[in-house]
Amino acid sequence: MWQPARCRFDIPNRVLFVPESLREYFSKYGDISEVMVMKDPATRRSRGFGFITFTDPSSVDKVLAQGTHELDGKK
Repeated sequence: MWQPARCRFDIPNRVLFVPESLREYFSKYGDISEVMVMKDPATRRSRGFGFITFTDPSSVDKVLAQGTHELDGKK
């Protein structure tokens, strides 16, 4: 669960997720056609979430069956 007291906004170039790390993690569930990390339009910094598009829709079921996922120390 996100806790404001633990946020580190004092590190200016900190990136929560990059497309490569998302692709690497989720590729174990199936072939990926697109990875998109959402960014703040003004600052261009990661907003901390993104979207994965799988070539086979059944890959989504595999991801959801796993339950909670942790990437780069984030759930």
